[in-house]
Amino acid sequence: MKTTLRFSANWIPLLLAASAWAQPPAGWTPEISMQVKTIGEVVPSPDGSMAAYTQTRAVMDRETSEWVTEVFLAHSDGAHRVQLTHGERGTGSPAFSPDGHFVYFVSARSGRPNIWRMPVGGGEPERITDSNGGLGRYRISPDGNRIAF
Repeated sequence: MKTTLRFSANWIPLLLAASAWAQPPAGWTPEISMQVKTIGEVVPSPDGSMAAYTQTRAVMDRETSEWVTEVFLAHSDGAHRVQLTHGERGTGSPAFSPDGHFVYFVSARSGRPNIWRMPVGGGEPERITDSNGGLGRYRISPDGNRIAF
């Protein structure tokens, strides 16, 4: 019995230290704020069954300190969340095609900001524009055959 008590007594300081380490921080810190992912633009699909949205996260390591924005897709009830875009360059300005089969977005993945589209079911993004200048807002025509930017 003494061996069991002595063994347990030796573990008490270690358990106390571990429980103190597992406690949530007492306040908001810059380190915690950098872990928060923010939701930006939210766009419903034409039939309202899905939403495309942007999510921004901090990327910080020895070579990089920046915010990266990606496009996500989810059902309108929040289920089946999928990250559509992945890349070193952020993306933004999501929009659905009029038929709801594609999600358009702006990305500088080719070096300069251009409009890209991706099937709602996933796949490879396709560059739609080849602009060498700045790219602002854009709109897709009601028939889906033209883009104004």
